[in-house]
Amino acid sequence: MPIQTSSAISMTEMEVLMAEVQAQVEMQQRQAEQKQRTAWKQVLEVHKDVVAKLEAKNAELRTALDAAWAARRTTDAIDLQDPAEGLVALRVSRSSSVSSVSGEALARRTPEGFPGWASVLTSQALELHVIADDDSERMVIHTAVLERSPYFQVRLARRWRDTQSDAMPLRLPPGCSCTAAKLVFQQLYSEEQIDSSSFSASLAFIRRGDAALAIGASLIAEMLLLDELAAQLTRVAQAVLISPEEVAELKARFVALPGMLTTACQAVQKAPAAQLRAGDLAKMLESSASCKHAWPKAAAVLSAAADAGCAETCMEAVITALEALPFIEQDPNRLTGCIHASKGAFAWLWNLVEEHVLVPRAFAPAGTSPRCGGSSEEGEKSLIVFFTSIAKAQEMHTNRRCPSENQTFDNSAELLQEAFGAYLEHLAAGRTCRDLQRAFQLGASKFGCSAASHRSHSCTIAYPNILYFGSWSAKLLPRLLRTITDCRPMLISTLLELPPEDLAELMDDDLLEALGPDAAEVCNLFVRQPNVLAKWASASRLLTLPLLAQRRLCSCLAPSLGSLAPEVAEVVTQVLAGRSHQKECETSSSNLHLKQMRAWRVVAIPIGKSPVLLIVFAMFCILALPTLLRIVLGKSLDDVDW
Repeated sequence: MPIQTSSAISMTEMEVLMAEVQAQVEMQQRQAEQKQRTAWKQVLEVHKDVVAKLEAKNAELRTALDAAWAARRTTDAIDLQDPAEGLVALRVSRSSSVSSVSGEALARRTPEGFPGWASVLTSQALELHVIADDDSERMVIHTAVLERSPYFQVRLARRWRDTQSDAMPLRLPPGCSCTAAKLVFQQLYSEEQIDSSSFSASLAFIRRGDAALAIGASLIAEMLLLDELAAQLTRVAQAVLISPEEVAELKARFVALPGMLTTACQAVQKAPAAQLRAGDLAKMLESSASCKHAWPKAAAVLSAAADAGCAETCMEAVITALEALPFIEQDPNRLTGCIHASKGAFAWLWNLVEEHVLVPRAFAPAGTSPRCGGSSEEGEKSLIVFFTSIAKAQEMHTNRRCPSENQTFDNSAELLQEAFGAYLEHLAAGRTCRDLQRAFQLGASKFGCSAASHRSHSCTIAYPNILYFGSWSAKLLPRLLRTITDCRPMLISTLLELPPEDLAELMDDDLLEALGPDAAEVCNLFVRQPNVLAKWASASRLLTLPLLAQRRLCSCLAPSLGSLAPEVAEVVTQVLAGRSHQKECETSSSNLHLKQMRAWRVVAIPIGKSPVLLIVFAMFCILALPTLLRIVLGKSLDDVDW
């Protein structure tokens, strides 16, 4: 109950506080409104004469307008350029289509913002002194037209009484000409609605190469606070740019260019190749791979795009082109079922890979990319996809009756294996552990993918991996293990996942030495299959391992000691029995041999000295020969093919 009372009190205090805050806010709003009304009164008091003159002039304009339409005056277009006087002048004519239309209806038809020709013609004409960097010119413009600009609305309201000149000065921005000012006033006299999203028909006379005129007019319109007109003129200037040289002249002439035009100038200064998408560049490389004369041209276009700042696009294009395998030739003169890779085409493409993929990533800062980076992130193009497709290229059909032929690489696969080795070394040098592990797993797999069943012919298709580590990688793998440090545990874990028979094919003397202390853990896999260990074991390999690993493997080899090679059996004996026991065994075997030799001498010496004993011994051998043959060969003398 006390808790509820305190809650009620706190809620009441909160409501009172909120009411006080709201009252203070309302009081401040009323004070602000009062100050605003006072300020307006002061402004009206100060400019009382101006307001009275404007009201009187407004009444005069209404009267003049009624008189004008009563007399049915007509209007026509405006010629801004008077060659004789160099002033902006008006030329009035009549159109029969407007003669029967009232001023009110005409005001409804004119575009938004334009005051109507009646208001323009009856307004006061004001002389402007337009001042450019290297020229000046006087122009006569109607105040009704000038008032379309917020800039002139302020100037006309004040009348710039601080100036002693009869003409109103108008200083143009740096780089703008008087001709550009005339273009702006032309647009103010135009009935067309000014829209930045479309071009005005009155700007159609601006031709290619007149970007300076359009830019100057855009800067003047921006100064006059005519944003829509400035944006439209900027788009016109963007459309009439013709060359990087013109862009350089514009940058030297104007202090600052409009933002949209700056982007357009940057695009013009870039090589046209920078506008190509990655897909277009990839198709260019694919089509050029089979044409030797097109290689330097395609490489030049790709280099131009890279120099223009599109390094990532070039990376993606090269990898995409490589994945399309354009270097695989279909030569009808070759044996069926043979996959041939064009050495020239692949060498050219791989040079592009080294230039635009491997080198930029190797020199990219750690954790960053030239948009791509040293390590493949999500969505980034990687060469792993290409090498995986190469690993799946070969096909072997288990059923000989299958009409489909086997597809195997010829000796041109050596190029692919060398490229794969170079890619592994690039990943090792760049410490890109994730891609290195994936590539190492690919090379350690005998098959590119799991076998598929050929349903229509009861056949199974295997995909032997042409990139499988073998004799071509005998020096590569030890070099990788000695080079890398950060990624070494990942590669060791990959070796531990291999079946013992596959590991035995990879584990040669150099790789065993490169593994160092990790060799014991890797070789323990052989314990699972003693027959694989017996084929793999050699005296040098067993002696390379640490003592504990030697004992473990020799214990596994002990049951098959009789079938081992003599040098392997000797090492196994040394490890299991020790050297002292081995010497005792060797001494006992030599003593037995001596006893046998002595017994033979006891029998042979008397026979050799007595001719009678020699004849008897010969007769015994002749009679015992059939029995010996029957025992040894299982045949009689008649069955022997002498």
